Amino acid sequence: MGVFQMVIAIVFLGVIAGMFNKYLEYKKSLNKKRNELDEQIISKELTTQKMINKEFEKRIQALESIVTSEEYDLNQKFKGLKPDG
Repeated sequence: MGVFQMVIAIVFLGVIAGMFNKYLEYKKSLNKKRNELDEQIISKELTTQKMINKEFEKRIQALESIVTSEEYDLNQKFKGLKPDG
């Protein structure tokens, strides 16, 4: 192998190593961006779930207040007194 061929081989290997390094940096930046997006999605899902839970809490409290009210109890007793048919 001549000197010129060795220089070409060294330059070629340097270019290949540089390209591989750029690829690794690109992949690392993609993983970082993906992790940031995943965190944003998780945060938004958590916020949405908290809002849904608050709505369910309000509905349950409304139902509990209806069921435990005296009027509801009286209405149930009146329904039991009505004759069938």
